[in-house]
Amino acid sequence: MKKIIWLSLCALLSLTAPAQTVEQADSLHQRGRALLSEGQIAEGRALTRQALEMRRQLLGEVSKPYITSLNNLAMSYFMEKDYAQARDLQEQVVALCQRLSPPHPDRGTYLFNMGRFCYFAGDKPRAATMLEQALPLVEKHSEGYELVLQMLSLVYDDLGDTQGTERVMALMLEHNKKELEKPCNEPRCMLERAQYYDVSGDQSMARECFIKVLAMPMDDATKAQVHEAYAKFVSGSARDFATAAEYFRSAAQLRKAKEGENEAWAQLTYRAATSAFLAQDYAQASDTYRQTADYYARQTTPQARTNWALCTKGLGNAYSGMKQYAQARDCFRLLVGHYEQHDTASAEYPRAILRMAKAEKYGKEYDPSIAHHKQAMAIFSRRGMTDDYADAASSLQFCYAYAHIRDSIDHRYDQVQQLRRQRLDTIIVSEKSRLDITS
Repeated sequence: MKKIIWLSLCALLSLTAPAQTVEQADSLHQRGRALLSEGQIAEGRALTRQALEMRRQLLGEVSKPYITSLNNLAMSYFMEKDYAQARDLQEQVVALCQRLSPPHPDRGTYLFNMGRFCYFAGDKPRAATMLEQALPLVEKHSEGYELVLQMLSLVYDDLGDTQGTERVMALMLEHNKKELEKPCNEPRCMLERAQYYDVSGDQSMARECFIKVLAMPMDDATKAQVHEAYAKFVSGSARDFATAAEYFRSAAQLRKAKEGENEAWAQLTYRAATSAFLAQDYAQASDTYRQTADYYARQTTPQARTNWALCTKGLGNAYSGMKQYAQARDCFRLLVGHYEQHDTASAEYPRAILRMAKAEKYGKEYDPSIAHHKQAMAIFSRRGMTDDYADAASSLQFCYAYAHIRDSIDHRYDQVQQLRRQRLDTIIVSEKSRLDITS
């Protein structure tokens, strides 16, 4: 009797174990996928490999679950820019899909991935082949269909295939018209429409869509995205820099509330400052430039130093706009010190000296202004920076006049002006000849 019971128990275990193991494989796959989506590539790949091996043992390689895990493994290498490895693994995915019956429901997506991986691995002709195979397999006018068309357009453009590009552009136009017929009652959809009309050159419809999306309720993350897009639109199309500054600033504040002060916040704040400056709101520009400069001053990377210099230059220009020349001079002095410490070879180094000289001139500090003008001009002369030299010489002449100093005109200024006129005459002659050719 005990033997019968034991055999029955073994039979029960043999039936239930595979089902549990398949579930475990599914769980590993889902966890690996989640980690990859979060950017934890090494951890996600390890779990994906475990799921892949389990599915191979349980279900075989010619099975949907195994192929799905293999696709995710290939994607993990693509995320690390190991395009050759990603392509080689995706090659197996595509081959297994062909052996599967009925066909894998995601075969179109896997062919699209293969096309992407080939493109980034440098095999553009094969990328075009894979993407063309993917196109009829994805649902027409779906998001996947749009992605395939976008990738095909990029590939054909790189290959110089005019016929292929024109055909894809026609399909994209058809797709866009279909998309515009769909209901659009939520922010992301309306934002996409606004940006589509903007790129298409229909500024009136773009503005109408932006007004609609701005009036919609949305979460802060979406609002930040919408405000940034609208700021770019009004600064580019209408040159409405005051409105652009307001919306760049709003997008920056929304980012800061969610993520703290980071690079995305700093970039938006810088654009708000620049837009305020262009709108001649110098007080707002100075406040915003200062915030961004303070942020980059706390960073230690070379790029952060470069960005700090840009912000400090903007701050100095804003002070000059407010006629606060002492503060402008101090900003430009800091800028000069920055280049003397990090990059005297930069063309911005003598330009910073000239900015400082101009601030000193307007602040009636004529002696240091003259000295700094001459210092900048000497560097411009050595480096062949003709236009900058002429600008500095012209500014110095005014400085001499303000200081009531006579007979101190730099004679090379006349030579520079003559050279500039000769260059202008050359451009005019060139343009005239071009007109003659096309008439």
